[in-house]
Amino acid sequence: LIRQPMDFKTIRKKVLEGSYTSLGAFVTDARLLCTNAMQFNLPGSIYWNTAKSLSDKLEIMQKRASHWMNAVKGAHASSFVKGRHRDGVAPYDPFLDLKRNYPAGLEILEEGEWLIHQIKADVIRTKENEGSYY
Repeated sequence: LIRQPMDFKTIRKKVLEGSYTSLGAFVTDARLLCTNAMQFNLPGSIYWNTAKSLSDKLEIMQKRASHWMNAVKGAHASSFVKGRHRDGVAPYDPFLDLKRNYPAGLEILEEGEWLIHQIKADVIRTKENEGSYY
């Protein structure tokens, strides 16, 4: 018996409407989707295996996203401490380390429309199987 149903359609709607106020809120719904699928479907079935794989990847992605967000916050905070534009000296770039260490992440951050397009496309691809996951 599934007490709290969750499906891809609901998650997609919340993402596209900007309803999630934190990474944790998104992860909670995604984790619930996986837990429900593993509870409802037999272990070893394609649906159980897919939910398990998604759950495992979700944990990795959450850790990476948390690390990235902490790095952005740290860079922003350090910009208030480091030197500022004075006497013709170039201002400190708080995102210099991020640009070096996460160049692809910054591109995605700057191309917000690309990310929304990917979310829409990925969810559309799974729409026909949506009912099987909750």
